[in-house]
Amino acid sequence: MEKKEKKEKKEKKEKNILLSYLSNVKVKRDHTGLEKPSNYPDLGIETYTTNESAAYYLKQDLKKNGGSIDKFFIFASKEVREVLQVPEGEPGYGMTHLEFYRDRLIEDGVIHQATADEVLPLPESEKDKSSAVVYCGDIEDGTDDVMQSVLKMAGLIAEYQEKEEGNTVTIHLDITGGPRNSIMMALAIMRLMEYRGVRPGRVLYSSWKDNKGKVLDVSELYAIFDLISGAGEFKNYGSVKTLNAYFEGREKSESLQEILDKMDGFAKDIQISNRKQFNESISDLSKALEDFKNNTKKEVASHQQPGNKPDDNRPNKKELNDLKFQILTRPIEREYKKLIHAPDELSELSYIDYIEWCLDHSYVQQALTLYTETVPDFILEQNILYFTPEQRKELDKIMENDPDKNTVSNYKDSPMFYFINYVESPKAVLSESQEEELGTAFRKFIDVIREGLPAPYRQNMQGETADYFTEERFQKAAEKMSELLDPLVKEHTCRMSEANKNCALSMMRAIWRIGKDTSVISAKNTEETLQKDEFSCLGPFLHDIIVRSNWGKKLTNRDEGYGLQRYRRLLRDLSEEGGKKTVMNDADLCCYLLNGILSLESVEDEQVTQILKDDQKGRLDAVYWLLRAKKASLGRGITVYDILSIVNDYRILKDVRNDTAHAKLVRTGRDESGKVFTADTVKEYIEDSIKRLRQCAKRANG
Repeated sequence: MEKKEKKEKKEKKEKNILLSYLSNVKVKRDHTGLEKPSNYPDLGIETYTTNESAAYYLKQDLKKNGGSIDKFFIFASKEVREVLQVPEGEPGYGMTHLEFYRDRLIEDGVIHQATADEVLPLPESEKDKSSAVVYCGDIEDGTDDVMQSVLKMAGLIAEYQEKEEGNTVTIHLDITGGPRNSIMMALAIMRLMEYRGVRPGRVLYSSWKDNKGKVLDVSELYAIFDLISGAGEFKNYGSVKTLNAYFEGREKSESLQEILDKMDGFAKDIQISNRKQFNESISDLSKALEDFKNNTKKEVASHQQPGNKPDDNRPNKKELNDLKFQILTRPIEREYKKLIHAPDELSELSYIDYIEWCLDHSYVQQALTLYTETVPDFILEQNILYFTPEQRKELDKIMENDPDKNTVSNYKDSPMFYFINYVESPKAVLSESQEEELGTAFRKFIDVIREGLPAPYRQNMQGETADYFTEERFQKAAEKMSELLDPLVKEHTCRMSEANKNCALSMMRAIWRIGKDTSVISAKNTEETLQKDEFSCLGPFLHDIIVRSNWGKKLTNRDEGYGLQRYRRLLRDLSEEGGKKTVMNDADLCCYLLNGILSLESVEDEQVTQILKDDQKGRLDAVYWLLRAKKASLGRGITVYDILSIVNDYRILKDVRNDTAHAKLVRTGRDESGKVFTADTVKEYIEDSIKRLRQCAKRANG
């Protein structure tokens, strides 16, 4: 099997084709014969057409490696299709310029007589599609006609390439003859064929000087198109494939080799999108580019010294390649301006620039990776959201106690990443000890209420109610309640805030006030009373805990005195001290009272309310309550909505990145608006998020 494969590889051949725009054969003015042939001493031949010399030169060059010209493709003008006007017996008599050219090639040994119809088949008519000749005119005939001729020729060469499948086809150009546009036509075809996989070969030009002909190899001038394409490829896509191919085998200075190596390193790091490697490669590229520019300036200056002879001003091949590339560095600098002019240690703002650069150059996956890795650090670096020393100390403690040591290890240098992704929301429930302490405080407060309840709500009543509902008694109860609520506020346990604490004390004051004088609330003025500032805090409590309580059945408010009846029922329950006939025991009452307090917590900002409502995974809710608990600080001019929007963008794109990185479909296949994820929608998400980040950074640092 291996021997067979080796045999097949050995059988692969190189097929060489020559494309020419045929010049006319020069005839004497009196039409007595052809003009005297031109001498090409370097080739040892005389030719009647300039195209002969280029074909002979190529034949000799290919012969060195055992090759030959396997196919000719010719553009033929109207003139070369006509019969030569010479007398009978003279060379070329009865032939067209095209036929005479082929005969000369046979005579020079460029084409063998036996294979002439295969190597250069001549058309029997203009519509003959079996030949390798395309009839065409000058540029004056119109650009469309010329373009049609170019495409027709490209089609003929493409057909030949298909027939030679498995072999390497190389195209050579003879740009000597033809009208003014012939060179452009030849170069256009060569580029088209190169795209199809045909290898570019020699570009030849036949010159005439001092009555001597000479064939010049000007392939290097054509190759400069590859240099330009390579520079454009790197500028637009960050790839150095074409540049490396161009400079392979060419003499290069150390500074040019260095910059090519650094460009190659940068191109590879784009594919990997590793932050550390990219940081190093972009810094190396910036330094190499600066060194190259400085060295080139010195080279130019050395050739411009006064007194130098003309030959002294000619750069050597290394210097020439430097000068070629130096011309192309300015566009690269402009395209990479944000990156190569960054400091040695890239700032987070520079990373945002890099993300945008990736998007501009269609590296969406790389942009997505860098986005998820750098945005948390950008938020912290730009003070959009930051930690005070106390908050950072508290966060470090949380990280120390995290059982997932790998997670902590990975993100110890990126605290904001850990904060927005892993820190849990403040406790949603009380611990057993907290619940017991708080319940005891409520019961003590309830006991005070019981003692001061007027008949018939209190059993074994002794003394006047005024003696029990004194301000001193209330202040003692309130102080005890504050002592228990303060640590809950500090830790934001049960999402307890300072506002919640104040609400709890207000509820205690309102209950105390009604207990002292039940006449303040009656069947006729219940709603009116609850609208007063003094009693407004009881509205949600009475509605959610009394009207909709679990006291056996759900009741409807058909009786205008229902609110008062429920309140009296509550007071009666308080007075019965948790006996068997009590509908609500002390523990239940404490629980309901606490829930009533917390139910007053609301999100006032409509935008925040909506974004929390749309949050499907609960992470925004956690971040929101962490902010309410003051576990991190908002930057100047930054709102809670700004942070939630940024985190929401980040969460969506992080999920997309994780799914695509592991070759999975995006978890839902759609974003939260129902829009299907595509490269374009991901790009739009990143662009919108970066716009928001830049705006926030500007406000925070303005």
